[in-house]
Amino acid sequence: MSSIACAPENDPPIDLVTVGDGAPQDRIDEARAVCLACPALMRCSPLVKRMDVAGVAAGLTRGERLAWQERHGVHPESTSLLDVTPARQITAAMLDDLPASGGGEIHPRVRDLVLRMTKAGMSADQIVDRLGREDITHRTVNYLRRTYMKGWARVSDIA
Repeated sequence: MSSIACAPENDPPIDLVTVGDGAPQDRIDEARAVCLACPALMRCSPLVKRMDVAGVAAGLTRGERLAWQERHGVHPESTSLLDVTPARQITAAMLDDLPASGGGEIHPRVRDLVLRMTKAGMSADQIVDRLGREDITHRTVNYLRRTYMKGWARVSDIA
């Protein structure tokens, strides 16, 4: 179980990502309460204020974070939930907007995700199963590991 209050395995009372600026005030207050009770708030707040994420995060709505960013001259890069979720906690729903590879080339976001999953200690079987894509096979995972992670090899993953 994660110490982060909004982590799916903690079954938060509300999905913070779905609470937009136009939501009823009671939903915003409910989402804000999850953040404000979270033990990770002090670590989360400085990071989230510098990212472009949906919903309520660090106790602020997206509009409030955008206003803070404008006041402080912060110009965040667009970040998706997939980018900030620990590799082992990525769900199939998060992979829906992952770009398709084409022309025999593996999309850089897919490549980076495979490498993140590898660094998190996931086996080739786990990566292939989690991604559930035709373009990512055991052979592809092992190729990416050999090519981008010099010296990476475990007998159980290569065999």
